[in-house]
Amino acid sequence: LENVEVVKAENVDLSEDEKAQEKDAEEIDKFEPVLPEIDVSKTNTSLPSGLTYKLGYTVNTNVVSQINYDSSKLKTSDDFSWKNRKASMYSVKNPIALTSNLNYGGSFLSVTNKVSWEPIWQGHPYINTDEKNGGYSQSSIKSLRLSDYKAQSQNVVNNNSISIKPFYYLPYFNETGISYNTNLRLFRRKFLSDDPENPEWENLLFDKEDKESFTAHTLNLTLASNQLNNKFKQSLVVSASLPPQDTKYGFNFNFVFPYITSSFNFSVQDKNESETVKEFKWNPFQQSLSVSLFDSKLKISESLNYNMDEKYWDSLKVTLSWDKLNFSYVMDYTNIVDFVNEGSTRGWISSDEEKFQPYSLSFSYIPTTKTFYYWKNRVSVAPGLNFSVVADLIRPTNSYFVFSPSLSFKLNEFLTLTFSSTSRNSVLYRYFQSMLGHPGRVPGETNPFIDLIDSFRFDDRSKREGSGYKIKSFNLDINHELHDWKFNMKLKIEPRLITKNGRKNYDFSPYLSIGVIWNPMESMKTEIVDEYGEWQLNP
Repeated sequence: LENVEVVKAENVDLSEDEKAQEKDAEEIDKFEPVLPEIDVSKTNTSLPSGLTYKLGYTVNTNVVSQINYDSSKLKTSDDFSWKNRKASMYSVKNPIALTSNLNYGGSFLSVTNKVSWEPIWQGHPYINTDEKNGGYSQSSIKSLRLSDYKAQSQNVVNNNSISIKPFYYLPYFNETGISYNTNLRLFRRKFLSDDPENPEWENLLFDKEDKESFTAHTLNLTLASNQLNNKFKQSLVVSASLPPQDTKYGFNFNFVFPYITSSFNFSVQDKNESETVKEFKWNPFQQSLSVSLFDSKLKISESLNYNMDEKYWDSLKVTLSWDKLNFSYVMDYTNIVDFVNEGSTRGWISSDEEKFQPYSLSFSYIPTTKTFYYWKNRVSVAPGLNFSVVADLIRPTNSYFVFSPSLSFKLNEFLTLTFSSTSRNSVLYRYFQSMLGHPGRVPGETNPFIDLIDSFRFDDRSKREGSGYKIKSFNLDINHELHDWKFNMKLKIEPRLITKNGRKNYDFSPYLSIGVIWNPMESMKTEIVDEYGEWQLNP
């Protein structure tokens, strides 16, 4: 075609009817909602990868050798002798596994078979029987021999797994599928005797009716879907435990939404009280919910259990955390407790009646440790703090709070000193008992600030001892790096209640432990223990 002229229709006059129709269309467009476009990421799909088969084997040998010495007679370094052995022990584990895996279309079909031999050998080739010279007694020798026989095993195990996902190449339902799993003990050697002098063994082959031979037999069905690139997910998992294991059917629902995750699960199983009549019982119903907001700074979690067999609420826990602050509330089905103050009876008395009631309320603050550097980053200082309050809602007098400050000094990877202490107030209830209408349950100062000041009243011993603020422990930790060696010392001071000659008293002797480790042989060690002021060197 040549010399074709294109005529524009911009200046064409419209009739009155056409103008009226166009005006009506514009009026209608004004009221039509404009929906925002949904940002959906693209999903890449691929064609089935075909049939693949892999066959492999693994051998993991683990050999442990241990030599014990009687160090109670070591006074100087010259007293040590490699011949002065107390006992020697060896343990050899050499599992060998042959695994085959068949796949079709990626995860469309997967079949796995694994046969493994799992031998364990353990023994004490040398035991010092001279009890007078630091050896073992006859009863201890018998226990060692018996533990060696019980630790030994010769098992041949077969694991099988079949999984199929028929909708694997449909993006919205690719997790839907069914799986079947078994675990068979084809051969096992069982130790029968309790006398190491006359050991008896029994070789057992696979028995499909024996729970110890057929250790796992499960069938799982998963119905799942996801939308908007897994931002919304729903799944139902139905699981069944098949004979010879106890019959059990479980149901698990999971829901995932933006910022919210929730799950529900319950199961029913055979009571196994009669071999002829099947009688089932309901296991507890469990529900959980978690919410995460503001870039995970605010987290809320909740879990609830309901006893479906006995029909009562069993437990509830709600946790709220914001940055470094944590709050927790717990309810539990437990015994009813009441405070009794009649005659010679004074205290909390537990009844046989149970109910679902508030159990505890807790609050904690654990800030992130901040490190300050000095002298061209060669010296660092790191203060720390842990603070927690626990309110016992069953026995309020058991409420307490713990305050644990710490301070760490580090010198250029050469020396690290850490000071820490723990203070505890176990009479928190007495500050609030008058508000709850229960005055007099816990005697002492009811003003927490005055009570805190009294804890520093070194001029008045009675007020200082009556204060609820107590330092429970003081700790000093020293670590020194010596290239191939590591030196560590821990000092802890805390009151210990001891009984001597029928009398109880508190002992404030420090607990000190010193350790020197040679890096090439870290398992060579001994212990120095302070037993209430008496030093002992353990084997």
